[in-house]
Amino acid sequence: MRLAKKIIYFSLFFAVFLAPAASRADTDISLTVTPAVIDIPACEKNTPICLDKKIITIKNNSAVRADVYAQVNDLSDSGIVPYGDPSELPAGSSLTRWIDFYRSMITIMPGQVATQTLRIVPSPQSQPGSYHAIIAFPTGGNLPEAKQLSLERNVPRVQINLNLIQHQVEQAEINRFAPRRNFFTNNVIGFVIKIKNIGTETVEPMGDITIYDKGGREVTSLPIISGRIAPDEIKDFSTGAPINLAPGKFKAIINLNYGQDNGKNLTDVVYFSYLPLALFLVLLLVLLSMLATAAFYWVKKSKKKHPAAPVEADKNLHYRSGSAPHPAVHHRYVVDLKKKEK
Repeated sequence: MRLAKKIIYFSLFFAVFLAPAASRADTDISLTVTPAVIDIPACEKNTPICLDKKIITIKNNSAVRADVYAQVNDLSDSGIVPYGDPSELPAGSSLTRWIDFYRSMITIMPGQVATQTLRIVPSPQSQPGSYHAIIAFPTGGNLPEAKQLSLERNVPRVQINLNLIQHQVEQAEINRFAPRRNFFTNNVIGFVIKIKNIGTETVEPMGDITIYDKGGREVTSLPIISGRIAPDEIKDFSTGAPINLAPGKFKAIINLNYGQDNGKNLTDVVYFSYLPLALFLVLLLVLLSMLATAAFYWVKKSKKKHPAAPVEADKNLHYRSGSAPHPAVHHRYVVDLKKKEK
């Protein structure tokens, strides 16, 4: 009975005096977190790490131990964005998902300073834009309590502002440049031209094709109609026109400019030949005639060197009287003496 009374008295004493003191001790915990704001004005989208090994310091200014639970939340125009499981946040648009920071309990003794390292690693699915998040440092008896306290405005925090930008690249390449034929028989000279945009910005190349003869003299030039090319697009700029050319071999050089102030250049060179169709047919006929004449004399000469071989007579062939042998055959006469004796 006496033991029960002592337990009751102790419980009342704790409820009246010790519990409020403990509560006041918890609410009297004062923390200083530095830096208060981290600004990253420009981080390129494909950069692996936007922030690496940034030191965050947490100082316990109170006279009691502080159990701190760091909590990270996205920050929108309407305030802190609460969440349950971090894996539920969109990887492509949540700064909280990109922040690497120690989020378990940190114990800081009175007057002591704790340091933690902050890293920001954007997801490969991240999109250009402005992102904001806070790292709050509430104190509490357990994690659920600290997570609830982290949503309050008077909790020490670090605000992170990140501007993720798309790296702008103006880059194009000649995907294909070739004459429509290596050998032209009419004066309509055409070229196949395909340009690919391998950058991140739309480009608009413009220029021409200059044609030179075998001696290096400029003959003429063909303008190329300009057109806009979106990133990863291949556009056809093929062109052609009637040109007065003398028979022969020619060189064509394409020259294109694009980009800001047309400061970037594309160039390539190809070769082709030209022979008018009428002249081509005449030369072909002459060539065929020469081949036919050479073949005729070769056959005739071969016959003179190799005459026909004579036909040999059959050794068992007997010619009777009155039969005339063929003049080309060397005959062997066989005389039957037994018939003459009779």
